[in-house]
Amino acid sequence: MPGKTLTSDEWSAEAKLAVIIETAPMSEAEISQYCREKGLYREHVLEWKQDCLGGFQSSKSQAKEIKIQAKADKAEIKSLK
Repeated sequence: MPGKTLTSDEWSAEAKLAVIIETAPMSEAEISQYCREKGLYREHVLEWKQDCLGGFQSSKSQAKEIKIQAKADKAEIKSLK
């Protein structure tokens, strides 16, 4: 996992997810200590968590859009036959 040599923007998606998972059961004081050790700010962790949740929400809406488009495609194919 990246340490103090990388800025928070340079962390990989896998490393950011690992931070979110590792800090999930921690108290505020533990998260603060963790962030100091990793060279992060608590705001980074909160932002990354929101990004993950946003990704889940967008993937749900994308799946809905794909389903709607597939239905429209089927109707168009049927009308062309």
